[in-house]
Amino acid sequence: MEISAEQFNSYPLCDAVLDSITWINDGRDVSIGLRFAAGSAVLFRFEWVDQLRIELTQNERQASQPLSWDCAAENIENGRKRISLDFSSQGSMSFRCNTIAREDT
Repeated sequence: MEISAEQFNSYPLCDAVLDSITWINDGRDVSIGLRFAAGSAVLFRFEWVDQLRIELTQNERQASQPLSWDCAAENIENGRKRISLDFSSQGSMSFRCNTIAREDT
């Protein structure tokens, strides 16, 4: 189901655990799985991704999966969206995409 940047921002994205990052559709799209603090999970699919930047660090003797500090989507030129996921001391991800879709798991 396609969602807007505003709908993406309405999710409880603080303190979500990064479960997965997958390149799909011949690398054109990216899916990101997040597990929320309340226990529910969601898979977001971002279509026509570009300018993807991922910088993640696994901290010694701590949980391997990054925990989000802040995540946001904003509308930019030509109907596209800019996505940023901040994992505090464990790094960040950012990219641009055409659409955001949600698949509950």
